[in-house]
Amino acid sequence: MHGAVPLYFEAAAVITTLVLLGQVLELRARQRTSGAIRALLNLAPEQAICSQRTDQKKMLPLDQVKPGDRFARSSPATCACRMDGFARRKRPR
Repeated sequence: MHGAVPLYFEAAAVITTLVLLGQVLELRARQRTSGAIRALLNLAPEQAICSQRTDQKKMLPLDQVKPGDRFARSSPATCACRMDGFARRKRPR
């Protein structure tokens, strides 16, 4: 083949294989990441123990927590993560 351009099928096959392998690895990593984020979101408490201006404590859904409410520390039995503090502003979900 004098004067013809040589074809490199092996190089084309290796490049194609590496690109496809990269896509498969990326998809697996994305699935693991989204699963981990979902697990973290499931740890968020659904209710808060709020103490009003008086020392009366009451369980409220997080939707009803207003800025200025005080949170009492919760036990691990009632929620997956401990929290205490003030509500400063409401963030949309």
